[in-house]
Amino acid sequence: MGFLEVLNNPSMVHAAVVHLPVALAVVGIPLVYLCMVVARENEALRWVTAGCYAVLALSAFAAMQSGEGAMGKVPAEIPQDIWDHIEHHEKMGEVVWILGLVTTALIALSALRFKWLAPTVQTLALIASLGTGAWVAMTGHYGGTLVYNHGIGTPAMYQPAAPAPEAATPAPAPTPPAPVDPASFAVAPPADGREPALLPFTMEEAQQISFHKDIVPVLTEVCHECHRPGKARGGLDTTTVEAMLLGGDKAGAAIIPGNPDASPLVKYCRGELQPQMPKGEDPIYPEELRLLRMWIAAGAPDDSATAAPNAPAPTPAPTEAAPEAPQPEPVPAPAESAPAAAIEPAPETAPEAPVAEAPAPTS
Repeated sequence: MGFLEVLNNPSMVHAAVVHLPVALAVVGIPLVYLCMVVARENEALRWVTAGCYAVLALSAFAAMQSGEGAMGKVPAEIPQDIWDHIEHHEKMGEVVWILGLVTTALIALSALRFKWLAPTVQTLALIASLGTGAWVAMTGHYGGTLVYNHGIGTPAMYQPAAPAPEAATPAPAPTPPAPVDPASFAVAPPADGREPALLPFTMEEAQQISFHKDIVPVLTEVCHECHRPGKARGGLDTTTVEAMLLGGDKAGAAIIPGNPDASPLVKYCRGELQPQMPKGEDPIYPEELRLLRMWIAAGAPDDSATAAPNAPAPTPAPTEAAPEAPQPEPVPAPAESAPAAAIEPAPETAPEAPVAEAPAPTS
């Protein structure tokens, strides 16, 4: 795998970054011991040790960020116990950079020349370095288990499944899920485990759901924290209908209009696809899930462009129009004032020409 391919692979980037804080945590413990026990007057060694833990904190923060990108590439079909392992590893990794900062601060404070403070701070710094090393070791153990036992983050995870042996007759091309019979939504399938209950509804109720008024508040509470422009985990943006139809990197389109229970958005909220959303929080309320299912069952209409504002603008109070000033009555002009040229005499009729009588014939 080339260098550019490594940079474009979040799992490889995470594997490359995560080893630096592990190495610094191991090297830091003897450095702190030398500063606090052996070479207490060596200020240069003390600041080198503080710099070591400062770099540890920065690299651990970078590893945490790269780990979020790597999680977005993990297949959704892996078992629940592996997802629990991944989430536990993630939560432990979020603490490493904080421990690095605390140890850095204690080592820097130990340089102060206060006799009553220095021994306590030096002891706390040594304890913090040991605690940081132990925490990093446990975090690395969980990460190594995911890689070597389950293949998470390895190239094998991204390889497509081996093609099935050729059959005598070619398999038909896959077709998208057909819309579900609306009558089936009137009966709620049983919920189990962590899945929120599926509340029944009718298509008449579903057709009354508004994306702008009913669905956006649910998505804002459940999804927008991690799936919005600028922070679209897994490549999924749930702020618009168009973006949800486009989908993310793992499960494709988030909604399938007309078929809510086949839509990945509903499956992730119910825990049928992992990790269950919202990630690390309580499951979605059944009433909120009912709204999502009704909206998708009705065809996922988008009324954002035509929706009225949430708060209508106040209607201005009617104002009385100022009374109009009376217009002066027109004064008729006298007839004598009309110019003479304006009065033209009627044209005289031309006199009729006399008709000459024909002479009588002579005999």
